[in-house]
Amino acid sequence: MIFPKKMNGDIQGDRKRGLGSRQKAGMSEQGRAEELHDGEISERLADSPYPHMTTKERLHNLLRNPVADKVLGMIAVSPQIYILYGFTQQVLGGRFDIFHGAIAANMLISVTTMLIRRTAVRISLNPLFWLITAVRSYWLFVVTTYVYVLTPINIWQAHVANTLFYIGIAIIIGSRLSLGRNIGFLPARRELVTTGMYGLVRHPIHTGEVVFFISFMMRSPTALNIGLMVLGIVFVLWKSLIEEKFLKNDADYREYCQRVRYRWIPGVV
Repeated sequence: MIFPKKMNGDIQGDRKRGLGSRQKAGMSEQGRAEELHDGEISERLADSPYPHMTTKERLHNLLRNPVADKVLGMIAVSPQIYILYGFTQQVLGGRFDIFHGAIAANMLISVTTMLIRRTAVRISLNPLFWLITAVRSYWLFVVTTYVYVLTPINIWQAHVANTLFYIGIAIIIGSRLSLGRNIGFLPARRELVTTGMYGLVRHPIHTGEVVFFISFMMRSPTALNIGLMVLGIVFVLWKSLIEEKFLKNDADYREYCQRVRYRWIPGVV
């Protein structure tokens, strides 16, 4: 059959319109599929425990996890665990002295309180603070193990060095007991302690550590040993300052600083 040109054109137009409709329908189905896919992704993100956190926020959240907190605490005191192991071997071998016993007592309290410490509410993520904390924490261990050299000294120097040593250890142990389960490694906010040794000065552990360093200067006063111990003291005091810089964001800590005005020595500094 022969169709008129107009009718033939109408058929061709219908075919084009049908193709266009099918193309539009296909595009609509594709769009709906994309929307569905995007919706599923959004749902998965919403179901994620940290859907909109930055990397820094995720790290902070990880550090406040109780299990991660204990693991990091044990890593931080691993040199102290090593010292305790060495002391135990000495005792089992029949060798014991008060000097090493005092060090072991300090290490034991530090490790124990670190194991049962409270989880931090807020932790500093400042890389400089982390570096200073690490250097201050391991300085004496590294120096006395690998660099420090013992030299002969007279009897009065030995008495002064020993006296300072036991004073420093006593201050540190008393401060750790006052701090209890709120011990930290990095600058962090746990429960604020304002009693005991912390009712006298704001950084009593650091005070004890400074006295401890001075005792090692007196024990072997070479230029190298003195220089290394002075650097250790600088890192200890610097740690005090960065802790305060971090904690002064909290109103109760600022109030504590007003009440306990001295950082290291009551009535002096």
